[in-house]
Amino acid sequence: MLKVDLHVHTEYSDGDPLDSVIYYARLHGLNGLAITDHYTIRGAMKVKNQVDDIIVIPGLEIKTSIGHVLLLGVEEIPRTTKYTELYEWALENNALMVLVHPIATLSSILYNLDLLSTMKPSAIEVLNSTYPLYSLATRISRLIARRLELPGVAGSDAHRAYQVGMCYTTVDSDSNLDDILEGIRRGRIVTYGRPAPLFLRFKLMIEFLSNRLRLGNEEST
Repeated sequence: MLKVDLHVHTEYSDGDPLDSVIYYARLHGLNGLAITDHYTIRGAMKVKNQVDDIIVIPGLEIKTSIGHVLLLGVEEIPRTTKYTELYEWALENNALMVLVHPIATLSSILYNLDLLSTMKPSAIEVLNSTYPLYSLATRISRLIARRLELPGVAGSDAHRAYQVGMCYTTVDSDSNLDDILEGIRRGRIVTYGRPAPLFLRFKLMIEFLSNRLRLGNEEST
């Protein structure tokens, strides 16, 4: 079983330096991690060629009208943020598509359950160390995964390097990228995790609510 954090940010979007991320990945005994910066794979592709003791999964996080998704195992960036088009793109490019922190966009997800049942992502993130109400959010995320009959995965959603590995997925696979992604697709996984420090979770929640309020004000003007 390989221990993999599937949701990590770096300095290339809104996280810490790559060397700090790799340091904590080693410290916490990870066999692999997915670098999933917002709208870019620059950090993932850079660090992928710098380490040989950790399997780096290149990916990125994209905001859609339904929710945020990770695309894992990619070497290029899609030219759309529309969920249906990203779904088709992922199929064409053999990318793993994960719907992450579903509690943050719960109303949109519930409204689009029929669409998600037809155009299913590969997995649902059920453990995320940044959840403010960690236990409740985890239960709701697991319910969504069961409703859609999809594997539930775990990722730290690390924006600070010390968060790396706080939530992780063990994958029954060989030590290579393709087999890890296939193991996740087939549900050969177990999730583990714990929440980030309370002050950090609520800081991120306040930032999220502030952004939602700002966007709402912009749309009303």
